[in-house]
Amino acid sequence: MRSTLLLLPLLLLAAACASDDVIQKQQTGSIDPRVEQLMHTVCDRARDQRDLSFTVVDSVDEVLPTLQKLQFTHRRKITISRPSLLHVETEGDKAHRSLWKDGETITLADHDHQVYSTLDDPGSIDDMMDMLWNDYGISTPLADIISSDPYAVFMEGALTGTYVGIGFVKDEPCHHLAIQRDKLDFQIWIGERDERLKKLVITYWQQRGEPQFTLWVEKVEAPSRFSATEFKARLPDSYEPIDLQPLLNETGR
Repeated sequence: MRSTLLLLPLLLLAAACASDDVIQKQQTGSIDPRVEQLMHTVCDRARDQRDLSFTVVDSVDEVLPTLQKLQFTHRRKITISRPSLLHVETEGDKAHRSLWKDGETITLADHDHQVYSTLDDPGSIDDMMDMLWNDYGISTPLADIISSDPYAVFMEGALTGTYVGIGFVKDEPCHHLAIQRDKLDFQIWIGERDERLKKLVITYWQQRGEPQFTLWVEKVEAPSRFSATEFKARLPDSYEPIDLQPLLNETGR
């Protein structure tokens, strides 16, 4: 019986050769037309789908001063009715939170501490994401994916785009793309059959320890329409209201 360990160097060599081919393509500084076409397909579909619900699992690395990495995982369900309605449920290692946006009010709830905050709804989902980030330093889960122009968000500043080949997410064949930007790299897997996003890996290579964010899409639903109650906050009477504190501007006021 041949030892698996003896085969390992050959397997590693084959993998290295394949990686060298990819690197060589990336160094040309061009974006493969297949990458542009597939990214347009998956992003335009997400943009044009008025009513959409999807469940994802994501993990993010936290790099300690010793350069040891800790990984934290969350499951999220996102329900969206463009252009202005949104409901996000998050539960995992670091947070158990909800966000509702019903066209009039934004409600953010922290279930671990049984508190919530409300804000006036500024309009579109993009407007809300900008307001939460610029005024309060709060990032909306999966903001890149649910924005009104995900292609522009993903591909802005892209230096290279390589079509790696057909890979697998679980048992599903997928187009594997690798895209390099000035401050991060990301890989994306798009289903070969349905051309939907299946997996995303972002590497923040300019940050200490090169942390990664990884996302797997578990379920996608596209009904004809959601009930308006889906986007209305539902909280126990025991939850306490709190005020969100705006970020200080450059003058400290």
